[in-house]
Amino acid sequence: MSRQDLLVGVLTVVCCAHLLFFARWFLDKTKNGQRLTRWFGPDRAIWVLRGLATLGMVFGGLLASGIIRPVQW
Repeated sequence: MSRQDLLVGVLTVVCCAHLLFFARWFLDKTKNGQRLTRWFGPDRAIWVLRGLATLGMVFGGLLASGIIRPVQW
């Protein structure tokens, strides 16, 4: 595992946690959040966003711990 994988994994977890904290703002104020709200409705959009952010946190954690290894060219 390289330091770069650790850094990218930790930053992914931090960004997704930040998104969870500001989920309502994201849905109300951003174009992508408004699109999610149109597609799923206001009640389901928050759960879709939380699910996506949680998946991102899991992915970042797996990357940071070395379980997921990125393809290197």
